[in-house]
Amino acid sequence: MCNGEIYNHLELRKEFDNEGYPFSSQSDTETIVALYKKYGIDGICKLAGDFALVIVDFIRNELY
Repeated sequence: MCNGEIYNHLELRKEFDNEGYPFSSQSDTETIVALYKKYGIDGICKLAGDFALVIVDFIRNELY
């Protein structure tokens, strides 16, 4: 869940587009999911914006 705006999401999406990540929308929030899948919680540091977010990882049983 994310509330706010990721200012650099288009820039970040280019990296995933080049790798063939299957985005299903143009949402900036979907970029967060891709970052988390690739980098784990450390990927969040790559985000620039004004936002609050919650990540629930049911596989690892973790809440961020």
